[in-house]
Amino acid sequence: MDQPERRPLIQKPGGEEVEDRENGSRRGLHGASPLSIAVALFGVFLAGGDESLVISMYGEVASEFQNLTDGPWLMTGYTLGYCVALPLYGRLSDIYGRKRPLLAAYCLYCIGCLTSGTAVGLWQAIAGRVVNGIGGAGMVALISVIITDIATLEQVAVLRSYVNVAAVAGRSAGPPLGGFLADTIGWRWAFLAQAPIALLCLVLAKYTLPSGPAQSHNEHSCRSSKRAKWKDVDFLGVITFVISMVSFLLFLDLGGQKLPWSHPVVIALIAACSVCSLAFVLIEKFWAVKPLIPLWLIRENGVGISCLVQILVFWGRLATLSHLATFYIRTMDATNTVAAAFIVPSSVGNAVGALLSGAVISRTFRYKTLSAITIIVACISYTLVVLRWRHGANIFESFYIFPVGVTFGMVLSAQFVGLSASAPTAQKAIAISMYYLSQQVGTVIGIGSAATLLRADFRSRLFERLVGFPERDQLIQGILDDARFAATLPAKLKSVVRTEYLQSFQLVPIMSLVTTALALPLILWLREHPLR
Repeated sequence: MDQPERRPLIQKPGGEEVEDRENGSRRGLHGASPLSIAVALFGVFLAGGDESLVISMYGEVASEFQNLTDGPWLMTGYTLGYCVALPLYGRLSDIYGRKRPLLAAYCLYCIGCLTSGTAVGLWQAIAGRVVNGIGGAGMVALISVIITDIATLEQVAVLRSYVNVAAVAGRSAGPPLGGFLADTIGWRWAFLAQAPIALLCLVLAKYTLPSGPAQSHNEHSCRSSKRAKWKDVDFLGVITFVISMVSFLLFLDLGGQKLPWSHPVVIALIAACSVCSLAFVLIEKFWAVKPLIPLWLIRENGVGISCLVQILVFWGRLATLSHLATFYIRTMDATNTVAAAFIVPSSVGNAVGALLSGAVISRTFRYKTLSAITIIVACISYTLVVLRWRHGANIFESFYIFPVGVTFGMVLSAQFVGLSASAPTAQKAIAISMYYLSQQVGTVIGIGSAATLLRADFRSRLFERLVGFPERDQLIQGILDDARFAATLPAKLKSVVRTEYLQSFQLVPIMSLVTTALALPLILWLREHPLR
C-alpha cells in the first residue's frame, strides 16, 4: 500500500496546502471578524449541547409515546448520523469549499430539530435525531478546517483550543439543560427552540465567514473535476460501516426481548452485521482510494490501540451516563430537572478534568502515567457505584460520578496528546479522524449494550416477582414503557418495582467498570512519545 498517497478525510481543496513552503508562514485569509469566530464557536457549542441534550430527557420523550424500551435510539440515532456524515464533509469541503457545506449542515440541523419537535411517534423523533447528527457533524468538523483558513499560524492553536472548550461546554450543559427544558417548556420546544438559533447562525455565517481558499488552476483536469473527486469518496466503506453498526444495534434491541434469539430476523441481523463488517475490512484494504479507516495506519505507532482505548472508555462512560436520569426518576420519582441535576457533577468533572490534564501535561510533558492513574481512579469510582447504589443513591453518594467525569476529561485530553505525538506526521489528520470516529463507535455500543442488558434483566426479574399477579404481562409492559408508570402503583407494588430495578441497574456500572478496566493494559502497552 502506497502510504504517501493517503490523504486526510478533511483537507485543503484539491490537496493544496495553505502554507508557504519557503518560510513556513500561513497565507491565512483575511476578513475574519470576531463575530465570525463567535458564530463558528457558538455552532460548535450548539451541536455539542444537542449531542448530550437527550441524555436527561429521552425517557420523557419515549414515555410519552409509551415506548421507553426504544428510547435509547434517540441518543444512538444522533451518533449514527454523525458517523455517516463525518467523513463525507471532508470531501464536500474539498469539492465545494468550506462555506457551502457548513451552511448545508446548519440547514440539516434545523430540519432535524423541527422533525423531532413535531414528532407524532417515537421513530419520527429518532429520524429527526439522525438528521441532527448529520448536521451536527458538519457544524463541528468544518469549523476546525475554516479556522486554518481564517487565522494565522500563531492563532490556530489558540482558536482550536476555543473549539474544544465550546464542544466540552456544550456537552456539559446539554444534560441539565435538557431536563430543565423538559420540565418547563416541554421536550418538544427543547428541540424546536434550537431551529431559529441554528437559522440565525446560518445567516450570520453566510455573511461573516470567508468563502474559503481559491481552487488551484494548475491541477490536472481530471483531478480538479468534481466528478473525479466524488469517485474518491469511500461510499462503500461508509455504507457497510453503518449497516454493520445498525444491524448490531437492532440485534441487541430485538434479540431475546421482542423476538426469540432463534427468530429468522434476529439471525439475519447478526449475519448482516458479520458480512458487512467483513466487507468493510476488505473495502478499506483493497478497494477504497481514500479509505475511511486506513488499515495500515492502525499498526503505526499504536494508533489502532489508541482508537481501541477510545472505544472502551466511551463505552464505559455512556453505558452509565445514559441511564443516570432514568435511575433517579425510577428510584426517587425525581422530576426531569432534578434528575438532570444529578448529572451535573459528571459534566462539571469532565470540564475540570480536561483543564487539569492540560495543566499537568504542560508542566511534566508526560501523559502515559497520567492516563493510567485516571483509569484506575475511574475504576474505583465505578466500583463505589456498584457497591453503594444497590439500595439507591443519596445526595452525597450521587457525587461518585464526579471523579468519573474528572477522569474521563483527563484521559481524553492525555490520550489525544499521545496520539498527536505518536501518529506519523503525514497521516496525523487521518489518525485524528479515526480517533474521533472511534469515540462515536464507543458511544453507540455503550448506549445500546447497556440498554439491552438492563432491560432484559429488569424484565426477567419482574416476571419472577410478579408471578400470579393479575394482568401481569400488561403491568410489566407498562413499567418497561414508561419510567413514571410505577409511581401510579400501590406502595407495596411500587417498592417491588424499585427494588428489582436497583438490582438490575447494578449491571450497568459493572459493564462500565469492566470496559474501563480493559483500557488500562492497553494504555500501559502504548509507548510514550516525547513531547519536547
